Amino acid sequence: MRLFEEFSPVGKMDWSEQILKDLKGKSLDALQWKFEGGLNLNPIVGKEDISEEGKFRRGNFFNQIDTSWQVVQEIYVDDNEAVAQIKNAFQQEVQAIQLLSRGSKQQEKWKDLLAQIDFRYQAIHLKRDGISLKEMMQMIYAQLSDNQVESHVLTGTMLRPAEYFHKAFLSENESLFAEEAEMISEIAQKSPFFRVLGIDLGFVHEMGGTIVQQLGFALSLMVEYVEELSKVGISKETIAKSMAFQFPISGNFFPEIAKMRAFRVLLARVWEIYDIENEELSSPFILAETSLWNKPAYDAYNNLLRCTTEAMSAILGGAHALTVRAYNASFEENNEFSLRMARNIQHLLKHESYLDKVSDAGGGSYYIESLTDTFAEEAWALFQSIEQEGGYLASLRMGVITEKIRAAAAEKQAEIEKRKKVFVGINQYPNTEEVSQLIDIEGFSAHRATVEFENLRALTDAHTQKTGKRPSCALLQFGDIGMRNARALFSRNVVGCLGVSINDWIVNSDKDLVIKEIPNLIVLCSSDEEYFSMGMGVISILKAQYPDAILILAGKPAGWENLGLEHNLFAGMNVLSFLKQLQTEILK
Repeated sequence: MRLFEEFSPVGKMDWSEQILKDLKGKSLDALQWKFEGGLNLNPIVGKEDISEEGKFRRGNFFNQIDTSWQVVQEIYVDDNEAVAQIKNAFQQEVQAIQLLSRGSKQQEKWKDLLAQIDFRYQAIHLKRDGISLKEMMQMIYAQLSDNQVESHVLTGTMLRPAEYFHKAFLSENESLFAEEAEMISEIAQKSPFFRVLGIDLGFVHEMGGTIVQQLGFALSLMVEYVEELSKVGISKETIAKSMAFQFPISGNFFPEIAKMRAFRVLLARVWEIYDIENEELSSPFILAETSLWNKPAYDAYNNLLRCTTEAMSAILGGAHALTVRAYNASFEENNEFSLRMARNIQHLLKHESYLDKVSDAGGGSYYIESLTDTFAEEAWALFQSIEQEGGYLASLRMGVITEKIRAAAAEKQAEIEKRKKVFVGINQYPNTEEVSQLIDIEGFSAHRATVEFENLRALTDAHTQKTGKRPSCALLQFGDIGMRNARALFSRNVVGCLGVSINDWIVNSDKDLVIKEIPNLIVLCSSDEEYFSMGMGVISILKAQYPDAILILAGKPAGWENLGLEHNLFAGMNVLSFLKQLQTEILK
């Protein structure tokens, strides 16, 4: 007997009616999630809203012995401890290494690290920068020969970094695919499990682009590869077999799961257009790596939580290989501790959470299936529009690609500045006691979400170190206890983003307005009514006794300008602009 057979089915309409009752007059539209890129995601989803069509929606595990994913550790060739790091990684049950460079072109450094890999049991994922494909493969095959290992056991991927695509694609004279055209057939024959045509979509995310843009641009880039390499006689089957895709994973938990599911559907659709019927060729090999865009330097241990949820999204979305980047990778060199934490996140998810025991844990979830459909439809429309412009290369040279990413980044930045997009510890719930010793303002990546807020904190820290005294703020609370507490909490979270010390100042009578330590900022926290009754006297006394202090009102009551104050805090304001103005006045 089926457990629920005795119950009447409950459809979407039944749920909608109940939700409308709970909303007490509000429209169902009030529940829509206004997602990046102007998408409105409906949280009320039923079976009738999903298609469940499309190849590989629920994943694939071709050439794999189980449903697990490959644990990858990121190692920088330039790090002095790189050899020790790679040895330690393999001792800690890491199955693959992702080698990348901050610009090193020294072959000896690459050779030293490749020498640590047993290619019979361990995979290699490479982001080459400054070293040609031919040089890289010569080093790898030399290593295989020295260890008397057959070249066909080589597994892994070769990825070109984002900077290459945009610099090279904007060059009218450079042959973009010359290296691949020269070597792809040879590599595919000698090492059929090494995917040399790796497309890294990290640049879209790190520049502020959307999930839909990642998907649409991935398809367009792939088509550029196919069309260009086909011109020199390389078969589409060889191209398909040689391709891999690396996606960044951000903190949008469910959308990131749906993103990779949607990409499998979309890519299979493109390969069908190219008449590739072999399922093992038409299915993508997907690498995932946790984002750097959302990893601030302040309150940095929160990044461990961000990395964990991102890793879960990648695994549940069906990634074949996963790199959890160190929590400090966005602002300093990795160290033994940060690499161990990154590694152990995956071990915990695999050996204690058993996420490798189910091939598609999200399959059948109406919400995830609906997101998959939405992203697939939107990305396909974007892909088609790019193709109508002449393809990715033509669109890039016309500035279309860059403009689309910039528009998306500006939208995200506005949400961050207004705190509609929350980063705990940075633009919400800041740790006002923290003084970072790592902050180098000039060294901050311009492509990180919170860099402007971090620059504010860094300037305050630098001022504190120079003067020996941290700027301070007093939250002056009077009147109705409920309103003053609420507004004090709100003000603490706003002004705290500036990196000033914050103290509570409870006022029950005029004598409480006398203090020894004069703060730089005084925020008045009370109810709207009491601002115009008790507040008038409080403001008068404060101006007389503390003329150098900046007075700020918490809230935006009608006529607040008549109180004689120049600044106020309120929900929906541009917090970043406000704090920049305050900092200019404090540090002058």
